[in-house]
Amino acid sequence: MITHILTDLFDVLLFETNNPLVDENFTPVIQRLVLNTPLLEEFKTLKKQGISINIFTSAPPFSSIQLEKLGLLDFNKIFSTITMGHSKRDFRAFRDVAKELEVKPAQIFFLDDQIRHTNAAIEAGYQAATFTSNHQIIEKLKNLQFAANP
Repeated sequence: MITHILTDLFDVLLFETNNPLVDENFTPVIQRLVLNTPLLEEFKTLKKQGISINIFTSAPPFSSIQLEKLGLLDFNKIFSTITMGHSKRDFRAFRDVAKELEVKPAQIFFLDDQIRHTNAAIEAGYQAATFTSNHQIIEKLKNLQFAANP
């Protein structure tokens, strides 16, 4: 059973406005960036059901002020490869995240736009999907078995 979601930030939740995946359902936040509002709404629903929602990014750690400006303060934890010591291409990064979250890797669903990152997560024991569209991921989420995080 999945108790945690771990998602990439850029090109999954936050896009540049010129990205072909951006549509009228995305919400402008700052300069050339838009939020993937439909996917964030799905995550909010899961969080209300007791699922832990977390970000794993290759970007530098964000301050709470930056996250507030982006509308991204509702996440349980935010992990950055810069502070972890392993890239998302390395399965050890995912083992470290599972250890930090105090759950088995099989309890985590990982979402990223890079297949090499999702492959590393799978190698670490996660369930994972490579983002290609909101429809694809929302359907995938509907087919996963979730259990509230104790």
